[in-house]
Amino acid sequence: ANQAAIIMPNLVSALGAVTSPKFSRFGTREHNKAYLHKSLLFFVLISLTSVVLLVPVGISLMLFSGKAYFSGFLPFFIILISQGLFMAITPVKDSILYYFSRPQFFFWAGILHGTITLLSGILLLPRFGLVGAGLSNLFGQIFLSLASVTYYLKLSKNESK
Repeated sequence: ANQAAIIMPNLVSALGAVTSPKFSRFGTREHNKAYLHKSLLFFVLISLTSVVLLVPVGISLMLFSGKAYFSGFLPFFIILISQGLFMAITPVKDSILYYFSRPQFFFWAGILHGTITLLSGILLLPRFGLVGAGLSNLFGQIFLSLASVTYYLKLSKNESK
């Protein structure tokens, strides 16, 4: 399941190499906000398209590999949603890192993200197996996404004062 969804982080890296550095060049809040909206729309559309296209690809791979692998579809789908969320929120994280110059946010958010993923994994893996692993990954990404958006909004609000 994880191997079939691995294309998402690779896609984020490729797209991010082009879009991320632009955030460091903006001198005004308006430029940052305008580019954030454009890049956010782009990343959300690419993320949704990727998820929609990868579902039939994942099903095909599992059918081709044999019925024993089809039980991996639900974990694959959950991980795919998690990776789609990771991709969609990338411009917000890039704005925090490059425009607002706040790398320390990612240190602390990363520690909490890892803790949430670890604890939910400990609780969910014994009960749900691979589905629990996918859910723990998803819970970590939901936290990271909410924390990033909340912090971005806080930084934007403080900058406008």
